[in-house]
Amino acid sequence: MPLPIAVVAAACEFPDARTPQELWQLALHGRQCFRRFPPERLPIGDYFRGEDDPDGIYPIEAALIAGYNFDRSRFVVPKSSYDATDMTHWLALDVADRALAFLPANWSADDALKDRMAVIVANTLTGEFSRANLLRYRWPYVEGRVREVASSRMPQTDADAFVAEFERRFKDPFPAPDEDSLAGGLSNTIAGRIANHFGLRGGAYAVDGACASSLVGVITACDRLQAGDVDCVLVGAVDLSLDPFELVGFARNGALARGEMRVFDRESSGFWPGEGCGCLILATEPLVRQRNWPVLGWIRGTGMSTDGQGGLTRPTVGGQLLALRRAWAAAGLDPAVADYFEAHGTGTPTGDPVEIAALAQLVRHKQQGRRAVPVGSIKANIGHTKAAAGMAGLLKALAICTERTIPATTGCHSPHAIFEQDDVKAALRITQAAESIGHAGAVVVGVNSFGFGGVNCHVVVEGPRPNVNQGRAAAFPAWVEGRLRGELIAVQAATREDLVAQVERIHRRAATLSRSELIDLAAACRPMPSAGESWRACLVAGLPQELEAACGELRNAIMHGG
Repeated sequence: MPLPIAVVAAACEFPDARTPQELWQLALHGRQCFRRFPPERLPIGDYFRGEDDPDGIYPIEAALIAGYNFDRSRFVVPKSSYDATDMTHWLALDVADRALAFLPANWSADDALKDRMAVIVANTLTGEFSRANLLRYRWPYVEGRVREVASSRMPQTDADAFVAEFERRFKDPFPAPDEDSLAGGLSNTIAGRIANHFGLRGGAYAVDGACASSLVGVITACDRLQAGDVDCVLVGAVDLSLDPFELVGFARNGALARGEMRVFDRESSGFWPGEGCGCLILATEPLVRQRNWPVLGWIRGTGMSTDGQGGLTRPTVGGQLLALRRAWAAAGLDPAVADYFEAHGTGTPTGDPVEIAALAQLVRHKQQGRRAVPVGSIKANIGHTKAAAGMAGLLKALAICTERTIPATTGCHSPHAIFEQDDVKAALRITQAAESIGHAGAVVVGVNSFGFGGVNCHVVVEGPRPNVNQGRAAAFPAWVEGRLRGELIAVQAATREDLVAQVERIHRRAATLSRSELIDLAAACRPMPSAGESWRACLVAGLPQELEAACGELRNAIMHGG
């Protein structure tokens, strides 16, 4: 890569993380955002009818965005357009707006800048909302099957009335098609919507590289910047797609975890899904210097490859090595200087060992006495966000570069046996506690990603220059170096009845909590100085399900324990 590409702005919306800073805190503290599917999102129990059901999903959790609302009035979006358009459009527009807010306030009046600013959005399959709305268009088929049954079971007049009522109820949840329905249900119009809203004229389009889509978008953006046909690119990634089409497919593919989601662990059995959106603004170095924009980090090199024959859904070491070596060669750096690898890390029994083997081959022959490189994955915190996964990993990498700290590897309780192999042991390692980056040079991180179809992507990120944040890691409290295995939730009240009422409120809340929110609940319920409360109790739980069970036991003990 002849010139490094500057990252000048970043924004995101991921589970329990509305900003890149909050996403960094999740990674640093090992918080996991998984929760049970709320029935209004997907009644997942309806899709589990036994292990042999070809149309079923076995019980899983997911990392979901909670409490998000798009401000239609702020973006001047009519209700009819909002209802007809998939939520991926609105989330991407919102997060793009947050990223653009980092630019100087007068950027929107700069026609020269807008003429040379492109928009690239990574997305697969638009989103679950438009796919659900497609059911309405299938009514003629459904009507035919329903009428066949109704006409064979009841008089024709009654059958006609039954079908008419069935049609009303069938179509009621879905918006009626209008002039916005087509554009609102397409992936390729997400970028165009952003460009249209902000008046950007450097080109706008979507890219789809399956679970590598984010880095495909970033690499495409870098290529355009290097070619000189644009000076600035808003590159985003969005994925809100947790419906039966994907979940049943991943279950049949064996990619969904049965039990805990673990990454690079001996018991890894797959991933739990997530969702989210992230946006970066990338710019050429001359533009950054000309306009004196602040820099969050630099993209030093990128690489892409395809696994080729036999690699449609199963990754290969050789294919990944091509992308890895191309990226580091483009960066002009020895891979041994890497301070950390942010891996794709899906937790699948096939994907994890292949990725570790490829990364180990990249660096092992160039170690020259250097310590093995730490490796981890943000997916252990926010699940597999598919098209947005690489963007989350890149945001984490940028934070590592500026904070000069390597978080403990979340989701790895017992490192995979591959780490015990001599060649891997010399090259890569799992971090059991947060570590400061000790050297004084710029921090360098490799971000890896791959996806269905056999595409492999790698991006080399370097910290901002000069390293103004050097030494910041020492200010972190010591407790981030360890991990708690459970939380203590304290309750206190003046009477037995009030104590029971508090426990019952916590019991109801537990059913909706994510794992990371359990920590917040414990903090909110910390013991307070006595103010006449004569009834006190404590609950200890490591998971929301454990808290539910503990609440039931405590309630019975209070009510019947005398």
